[in-house]
Amino acid sequence: LRDFPIRHKLTLIVLASSVVALVLACAAFVTYEQLAFRRTMTRDLSILAQMLGASSAAALSFSDNGAAEQTLNGLRAQPHIVAAAIYDAEGGMFVTYRRDPARYVRWPEARNDGEEMADDALHLFRRIDLAGEKIGSIYLQSDLVELHTRLQRYAAIVAGVLAVAMCAAYLTGSRLQRIVSEPIAQLSAAAVRAASGKDYSARALKGGDDELGRLIDVFNDMLGQIQSRETDLERRVDERTGQLQSEIVVRAQTEAKLADSVSVLQATLEAVGDGILVVNRAGRLIEFNRRFAEMWRIPDTILVAGNDAKTVSFVIDQLKNPAAFTRRIDERYAQPDQE
Repeated sequence: LRDFPIRHKLTLIVLASSVVALVLACAAFVTYEQLAFRRTMTRDLSILAQMLGASSAAALSFSDNGAAEQTLNGLRAQPHIVAAAIYDAEGGMFVTYRRDPARYVRWPEARNDGEEMADDALHLFRRIDLAGEKIGSIYLQSDLVELHTRLQRYAAIVAGVLAVAMCAAYLTGSRLQRIVSEPIAQLSAAAVRAASGKDYSARALKGGDDELGRLIDVFNDMLGQIQSRETDLERRVDERTGQLQSEIVVRAQTEAKLADSVSVLQATLEAVGDGILVVNRAGRLIEFNRRFAEMWRIPDTILVAGNDAKTVSFVIDQLKNPAAFTRRIDERYAQPDQE
């Protein structure tokens, strides 16, 4: 159920709630009817026992078994009476009656007035009085066929009512669930479009001012803020991209001009007949021409490899004594194994 669409969940909730409520109502109704029928059955059986007891009082007082049997045989007009018996004052069996003579009946002992449900039958005892004195008791056993028939009829009615009610509840729930499910479905679709497609212009439609309506308002406002921020961010990115492109163009133009200047400077230095060595304030070698290296017989590897302040300073100091410097250069490169 947790993975079902919300419209199916709402329909099932409505259907289940209706069915449960109807089942409880039907169960209460059937239980009440069953208890009421039992009371009615007990009352009717009690009235019948009193009538039989009054009719057999004389026969019992005169020990007239034939008259008592004839009285009980009148029960054949009552098909639900399974068995009957009349007991004397001492509790002894006086006469008996069985609807089916071949059927075995376990006769109970005489007892005081009362009734009970047992062995799928209703057992009832009533005393027989004559002139205010107890002269015996009568026992009636009634089957519960009528009660079972009525319960089966109630069960069929309840099943029919449940089937009709379930169909009605399903149709009603399917229509009414849209009030809740459609706004949620629209909200979910808008959230999916915003999350997957980055479409922050999507909006969920509001159907009312309930909790869902307020939730949709908050969601739409959130999407509006995100869309505004995205627009502002895109604008800033475009502006910054334009600035960077302009800076790249300017830098490329500057580098091209610098390369041209370096080329012109190098060509100028090479065209001069004098030897030139250019050093910056930090003492690093900036530029020199070939004439300088040729005049002092300095290999290019020294000036290129020694392009630091210490080496350049050493070269400049040695130029103050050209003969000694030239001799040192010759000695240094005449012995390549020595540093």
